[in-house]
Amino acid sequence: MRWLPFLACSLIQATLANGVRGEETTKANTLWKTAERRSEIYADCASNVRRLLQGWLDLKQDPKARLFSKGGKWDYHNEAADHYSSLVLMAFYVNPQLNQKGGALHETLVNSQRLCATPSGLPTTYDLKNFSQGEPATLGALSEWLRDGLLRIVEVSGRDNDWYRELERLVDAMIAEADRRGGMVHAFRGPEPQGNILQTLARLYAMSGKQLYLDSAEELADAVLLDPQWAIRDIRFQDHGCELVPGLGELFALECQLGRPKAAAYREPMRDLLDGILQSAAHPETGLLCQSAKDEDGKLEWRQSTDTWGYVLFTFDNYDQATGENRYRAAITKPMRWLTDNVSKYPSLKNTLWPRSNSSDDWSDSHESMLVLWNRYPDIEGAFDWLDWSTLGHCHRRFPENKYGPYNGGHFDGSTGRCLCLHMMLCSQGVRAEPFAEGVGVGAARSDGELLLTVRTAAPWNGVLRFDPPRTEHTAATINWARLNEMPQWFVVRPQEKYRVEVGEAEAVVVEGSKLIDGFPVTVGRDATIRLCVRPAKTAG
Repeated sequence: MRWLPFLACSLIQATLANGVRGEETTKANTLWKTAERRSEIYADCASNVRRLLQGWLDLKQDPKARLFSKGGKWDYHNEAADHYSSLVLMAFYVNPQLNQKGGALHETLVNSQRLCATPSGLPTTYDLKNFSQGEPATLGALSEWLRDGLLRIVEVSGRDNDWYRELERLVDAMIAEADRRGGMVHAFRGPEPQGNILQTLARLYAMSGKQLYLDSAEELADAVLLDPQWAIRDIRFQDHGCELVPGLGELFALECQLGRPKAAAYREPMRDLLDGILQSAAHPETGLLCQSAKDEDGKLEWRQSTDTWGYVLFTFDNYDQATGENRYRAAITKPMRWLTDNVSKYPSLKNTLWPRSNSSDDWSDSHESMLVLWNRYPDIEGAFDWLDWSTLGHCHRRFPENKYGPYNGGHFDGSTGRCLCLHMMLCSQGVRAEPFAEGVGVGAARSDGELLLTVRTAAPWNGVLRFDPPRTEHTAATINWARLNEMPQWFVVRPQEKYRVEVGEAEAVVVEGSKLIDGFPVTVGRDATIRLCVRPAKTAG
């Protein structure tokens, strides 16, 4: 993975040892200031995540059924996919006990399995006013629960938990239902269900190695890529419509990684699809993908770009990474550079050239688009400042006094909380403080293989810093492609490798990566900040 050219800890040590001042000292100080600034942002984001999470637990979880509802009904495309899964993700970072067996959020999963079960294995909705089963959940709603919900959870929590087991169980039941309906293309109609199930099957095969998932994905992709009867005709770029192209891109990336014959079969249709999108939808000034139409005089009129402006662009990067062609780099980076270069002009552009930015969900999806792409194109200058600006543009980091913290208990709270978690992990490069307490912040700056961390607290704090393992690497395949609902990896710690850790002025210690993943103990005093430098022991000087 390509990293920003930050200075290393070794540079700081060399600077001090040699008594060198001037430019190198300035760069070293800037590096620590960057980490300190990011620790403040982390603390701000985490505080809002905690308040949102607690508001939903206190006010939206039914005390009897333990399910969540906005209007008295538990369903799978809104309550489960958007709201509940986001709460589990938030708890992972600020209150993981809620996800343990017996915890409030784990009880939601267990009770939904019990209350909504049917002989087919496909659940129903649940009426929380009458405490009875509602209508059967559709395959479209369930495919959203898979991709938006369960995949989001197992992306960070791994496979050894009840959410992963539910993911496999439900996918198996849905494939069986598709067989009863005549096959995948007949059961999953429309770009959103098709895209969601393709994304799910590609990732689930990588995690499990079960051939059923790959075969089912290929059955659907063969139809929409290779069969004129089912071919893609209407390319959309907005949420709830753009999912099919990313789904095909994920499967193509997997096929190339595995070296399967389908990689060759899909390559030309994928290239033609992406070339056609650029030809018809790339705005000539911004590079953003937009719908367009000709007016009565035949002049092309461009519509405003959607908040999910990066979702289809992910597929362009996946094609390049899978094939090694580097065909689309300019098309991917052009809108990124335009957005970072023109952020100061947002007030005059927000209703025209700028991606839609009306709701908190719009700001969250736009943040996700930039973040996932910047993880792969870190040479885009100003991207961090743009991302930080985008978390301040709506309600994400505000503190009005209401029962949901800075939120309203509505449909977009889930994406708001998830956006804050993404931003926290960017600031700390994947390191999380546990247990979280108000005022605790973790900030990081990067060098070649090295990590500088600052930990700040308002009150005395004893806890651990948990580092990010290589959670996308699985036996069957590595999920290294750009994807919707990705929680990007930044500083990855490998459990079997050794790392040199320096804390403040104390003597450096060498620890196994597994110890960093399990949690490196840290004590910080009131209104204090400590500094750590972590790097692979084999690179230590």
